[in-house]
Amino acid sequence: MLRQFLSLVLRSKVLFYRMIATRVLHLSPNSYINRTTISDLIRNKERIQLGKNVQLHANLLLGNFQKLDIGDNVQINQNVTIGARSQAVEPFLTIGNNCDIGPGTIIDCSHRVEIGNDVIFSPNISIYTHLHNYQKKDVLIREQGESTAPVTIEDDVFIGKNATILMGVKIGKGAVIGAHSVVTKDIPEYAVCGGVPAKLIKYRN
Repeated sequence: MLRQFLSLVLRSKVLFYRMIATRVLHLSPNSYINRTTISDLIRNKERIQLGKNVQLHANLLLGNFQKLDIGDNVQINQNVTIGARSQAVEPFLTIGNNCDIGPGTIIDCSHRVEIGNDVIFSPNISIYTHLHNYQKKDVLIREQGESTAPVTIEDDVFIGKNATILMGVKIGKGAVIGAHSVVTKDIPEYAVCGGVPAKLIKYRN
């Protein structure tokens, strides 16, 4: 009896959170948001645009940003962090349609990050749009400030597990980035790249 009662209470809480999210965030009926994420989204609702059939899983951490625009049929898996440094230039993140953001991904939007349509992130991808300046040897690194630059990932890109994308990089349409790669320069369309730093291996047929 007690188990049935607790199950009913839990189900009611889930329905309550879903009702709030649907009304406040204007979610489509097939969208899913983990209930621990809902309060963060509602607190930032003026800066967030969600498309249809968006799936936001547990422990999505939203930090400092100005605009978050997510397209249709996007899945953001568990333990993803989205945010910007306090010195952010354009803390905007755009994710296109039909994208899958793998668990453990970090997206630093200290500068603009644009992710196209049909993009796949494997687990633990890191995107950084800022870098600590370090050129002056007579000044502490922590006192030299930071530089920022945008990151663009075009349509139909696949990024392998544990890859890192550094500031100022553009990854061209249809490119493939190998697991554990560090991308420091632009990647051409339909290129297959890998390594530290990432280099061209071949082009897709």
